Amino acid sequence: MNNWTPPQGAFDLPVTERPGPDFPAEARVELNAALALAKRARHQPPWDRRKHGYWGVVFPQMSGWLPEEERAALVEEFMVEWNRIGLMFEGKEDD
Repeated sequence: MNNWTPPQGAFDLPVTERPGPDFPAEARVELNAALALAKRARHQPPWDRRKHGYWGVVFPQMSGWLPEEERAALVEEFMVEWNRIGLMFEGKEDD
């Protein structure tokens, strides 16, 4: 039977601090991309009805990672576009 034991600290790895994910920055990128897409839509919706409903829920939720003033302004601006796009679905058959 082998009674060998490694020397103290033989398997210790150096501890390096890694920054966690930057959720506000990631959310900001995605929110601004969705807002830009919505603003570009002029004659037809930029997404189907299901995705339209998705953004109506997710955009306000995801904006919760942002500072309050920025969040409020982005959500207000997006909801104007979201409502405008919703009108594009009126009279259309289900997608």
